Amino acid sequence: MYSGKSHRRHEHGRKSDKRDSQKDHKNSNTTGSAKPEKSSLSSSSSSSSSTHPLSFLFVVNELDVIDEGHGRGPFVDRFGSPLPPEGIECYGDETVGAVWRYQNGTVTAAPEFFWNRPQRGSPGDIATFHHAFDDMGQPVSYYNPMVTYSTHSVFNCWRFLPCIWTSTDISAVAATDFNIDHKWSPLGFRHDPHEPGRTRVLGPERFVAGRDPSWVPHLLPSTYAAPQSAPPSRGLGGPFGIMIGLLGLARRPDHADDAFRDGLWSHGRLAGSRSGRAEPDAKGPPRGVVVRICYDCENLSGSTYDAIFSFEQTGVAIFG
Repeated sequence: MYSGKSHRRHEHGRKSDKRDSQKDHKNSNTTGSAKPEKSSLSSSSSSSSSTHPLSFLFVVNELDVIDEGHGRGPFVDRFGSPLPPEGIECYGDETVGAVWRYQNGTVTAAPEFFWNRPQRGSPGDIATFHHAFDDMGQPVSYYNPMVTYSTHSVFNCWRFLPCIWTSTDISAVAATDFNIDHKWSPLGFRHDPHEPGRTRVLGPERFVAGRDPSWVPHLLPSTYAAPQSAPPSRGLGGPFGIMIGLLGLARRPDHADDAFRDGLWSHGRLAGSRSGRAEPDAKGPPRGVVVRICYDCENLSGSTYDAIFSFEQTGVAIFG
């Protein structure tokens, strides 16, 4: 079973047929904004998030970009800046990350879950095994993929194009399908009109809302900084998939998971500093990650479409 370059070994037992319930959502407007998939786990009441902890599962897989030998490209913009290639043949073995659980601002490992991609270029799942007994009393294991909330591919294309993203797994989409259903969007920001100084990912602005945020330049390069005339920074919110991708890309290559270990992102606070090796080579391909977020099957009341989406629209994931 193909799973890319994994730092962990998973012993897989008998599998049931995988559910085809995780189609990547489409972009919906010119800013690249796209609503995540709404599933049967969506809450029918807005009060659930106030009585149950917000949680979800996520994985960050680092992409291996093949920038030659596939007869396509080079992939650059009109100014010569490198761009992520489009097409399954342009990506090699991914570095598979651990599965993590975000719960009310705390990130912990979720070792009972794993990432599974049957073969290179095919869709993947966060999954677990459900253990039970058959009618004869014999132990059996059932492959249980989690339901997807969102999928993002996030890239650092060097200093002149430090972040672009798309709402799909770029390594599993044919080039012709990508150009029809998806597009690349530069990182933009929305300045919260109700909370001066609060920044939200996704919007028309080219710089963050508040001055001197604690997460610049740890998370974002200084080119995104606000002028000193701006109000003090009051935190960062927005789609978790993009922010988690940026956190992974702030670590050195093949070590995206380091961003989530040892409480480095806990209760909305970032610790540590950006790796000196985080930037891609100026003459090489861009660095990219795929971030999959799934509903937490162990918290059905608090891990819903409404709860996660509402927090992305109004909450603060990173303070300062």
